[in-house]
Amino acid sequence: MDLKACEVCGSTAEQEILSCHSTSLGRVIYVRCSCGSMGVRLTPFAQPSWTIVEVSGPAA
Repeated sequence: MDLKACEVCGSTAEQEILSCHSTSLGRVIYVRCSCGSMGVRLTPFAQPSWTIVEVSGPAA
């Protein structure tokens, strides 16, 4: 799995994945760097193939 560099030490070495799960926005991954810092990554789901063109409120 290709994760971003550590935001504390800048290391691009492989990070330990502590936990991962799906949310309504995408996949959340909790990681730990070899320097000991922890991070959270969000990998968004693919965009839907449909688009909402207009949204209206309840009928009056």
